[in-house]
Amino acid sequence: MKKFVFFFLFLFYLLYTFPFPLSVLDYFFNGIFGWVEKIHSSIVVWMDKSILQFDEPIKINRNGSGDRTYDYVLLLFFVIVSFLIALIWKWIDWGRNWNYSRLKYWFFVLLRYYLGFVMLTYGMAKIFPVQFPEPSYYTLLSPYGNATPMNLAWTFMGASAEYGMFAGFGECIGGVLLFWRRTKLLGTLIVISVMANVVAMNFCYDIPVKLYSSFLLLTGFLILFPDLKRLLNVLLLNRATEPIVETGGIRHPKLKYVGLVFKYLLITCMLIVTGYSNYEYLNNPALGDKSHHMNGLYEIDTFVFNQDTLPPLLTDDRPWRYLSMEYEGYVSIYQMDMDVEVYNVSLDESNNKFSFVEPRDTSKIHPFDFVLTDRTLSMQGVFKGDTISLDARRKTKDDFKLLNTGFNWINEYPNNRSR
Repeated sequence: MKKFVFFFLFLFYLLYTFPFPLSVLDYFFNGIFGWVEKIHSSIVVWMDKSILQFDEPIKINRNGSGDRTYDYVLLLFFVIVSFLIALIWKWIDWGRNWNYSRLKYWFFVLLRYYLGFVMLTYGMAKIFPVQFPEPSYYTLLSPYGNATPMNLAWTFMGASAEYGMFAGFGECIGGVLLFWRRTKLLGTLIVISVMANVVAMNFCYDIPVKLYSSFLLLTGFLILFPDLKRLLNVLLLNRATEPIVETGGIRHPKLKYVGLVFKYLLITCMLIVTGYSNYEYLNNPALGDKSHHMNGLYEIDTFVFNQDTLPPLLTDDRPWRYLSMEYEGYVSIYQMDMDVEVYNVSLDESNNKFSFVEPRDTSKIHPFDFVLTDRTLSMQGVFKGDTISLDARRKTKDDFKLLNTGFNWINEYPNNRSR
């Protein structure tokens, strides 16, 4: 039975983690995941048509969720294939008593390096605030009650870059420690602690990474399993324990040096890929220049529509409530009821002119003249056939309590309630 379980886990992890470690190089060659995704998609479509026969075709396009029907079907396929091949393998092995110590050794190496790489990936995405960016103006203006639990979790994590970095360093430290046998136990304990919190958040806040985060947590427990008895002796039973002597690694002296070179090259590539790729993403011009001189939220005080000054009534859909220019090249218009319309912006700074361009029909252009100061914006022009003039006060994210409260050693009152 032990051999069958090992066969099953070995095959399942090979299928689930493929194409690791080639996936480390995907940043440089950009395409490895593409053809693996095509294979997976073909498998899921075949499973749907031939076996499961759902009422509607399974959607295979990626949308940021890891808990799609697609993901559950692919997981089911991996489990079935691993189970069937393990049965055949067990039957072939019956009565032969083959020694699998070397295979077990390299299996646990695969687990350690894969989990370490994933921890670096997620950890670097928190140290560089890519996974949990600072809350946008849209988020800051939205009522708590209208947020989904996932929105709330993302706002909570993004509101404090320092806390996000703390979580990221925990993942990175645990991941790096997994790369060496002497530190793997400490690294595994750190990763299990970190991932237990991640899994709890994913389940309790309905974040659609439940499958994958659970898989990573179980991987941590699997790496811990050979040391479990020793840990219980030390932590609970107050008994002496002996060190584990691992066998099955590279035996040839010259090959050991080759293995060491490959190991450190792989670790270096992991650090470069996870670190620099997040740094590059964070500084991508497509994300907008947050230091752009027009960046800000503009709260409209006076709105003139076809030469009539409109009062700020929630029942009137003509006046604007806010303009948001958080990302260079885009503007968001908030109506009085907080409905939002997003337009592209074409800017002519030398003549103090810009134009709102409708994203679905770039031939529809709405020109404006503007006057901008450090704290005010005035603009006038034609929008959808109507003349518009407005005066607005400029706000930054420092004007919101969520981001300007900061850290205080002394708090005379809790800052979550009015005095």
